Amino acid sequence: MEHRSRGVKLAIWAIVLALFAVGVAACGGDDAAAPAEPEEPLSLAFFQIASVNAYAQVTQQGAEQAAGDLNASIDVFDAVFDPTAQLGQVRDAIVTGKYDGFVIFAVDGNSIVPAVEEALEAGIKVSGVFTPFGPNFLDVVNEVGGVTTIVGVSERDVALSQAQMTIDLCEGKDPCNVVYLPGILAFPPSAGRFEIYKEEIAGHPNITIVATQEAGFEANAAVTAMQNILQANQDIDVVATDGDQMSFGAEQAINDAGLTDQIQITGNGGGELGLSAIREGRWAGTVYSPPFDMGAKAVELLVLGIQGEEVPETFDFFDIQRENDQGPIITEENVDNVEAQWPG
Repeated sequence: MEHRSRGVKLAIWAIVLALFAVGVAACGGDDAAAPAEPEEPLSLAFFQIASVNAYAQVTQQGAEQAAGDLNASIDVFDAVFDPTAQLGQVRDAIVTGKYDGFVIFAVDGNSIVPAVEEALEAGIKVSGVFTPFGPNFLDVVNEVGGVTTIVGVSERDVALSQAQMTIDLCEGKDPCNVVYLPGILAFPPSAGRFEIYKEEIAGHPNITIVATQEAGFEANAAVTAMQNILQANQDIDVVATDGDQMSFGAEQAINDAGLTDQIQITGNGGGELGLSAIREGRWAGTVYSPPFDMGAKAVELLVLGIQGEEVPETFDFFDIQRENDQGPIITEENVDNVEAQWPG
């Protein structure tokens, strides 16, 4: 059963990350000092969730650029979505004794904790990117003592942003009928986001979630899901999804049904796919986070930690984005403040 569960988890990670669209822009500064270029080059390791994945590639590129700017070498270890392989990679890297610091894009934030603790015991500085270490996957938290920093965005805030877009679009409509397409409810962040979304919507009696259907973070699956929903009920005001690819698929079904002007669409991701739809007036909004900046910031703060500087235990990019009107919610009002980093 454990082997089967691991296989399901890996497949889910592969789907959600490969299809999760993310946009990025210059997000402004922070209070941490800039690292000084070390006299002797530092040796870093980047533990990659899967280098074939577009989102992860962008994160890695940010880490590599920051390392180069800071006179540090960086070796990449690719787990290909396998938490057991990643655990072994971290432990093998510890044994070499050659690394000053690790940046870990964890496949599984819980299962990697023993290796993180072993690295810390060996005197290696560790930072995490995207995935917090430990059981809390909804918040940017640092739950392992001694970890330099955790860099990412709050999945809880993603869900709250998704709900807020729906609430805003339903203002003045009673009833306001909503369809929500989650990605994969067996994937904890997807399930967690949906639960938070429902809790927020429940506080607005004019809003009813009339249908929900998993669409696997895939456009084609979303086309089919939305077609099925529209066959049963066309009295729909808003479609919200857990990923821009699913919004794109839902949009195709909505257009085919002749309901383009009736139904408002929101997404989650913020790559070129979603941002272009907003600029063209096809979608009402999306949520995005910056993978390149995450990778770069994780390295920057790690190097500061190696140099003995004080750094924040967590770094949530949504805080910076809010200060600069760059999300997390992107609509026609602020879409020109951001630029997509990858197609989505």
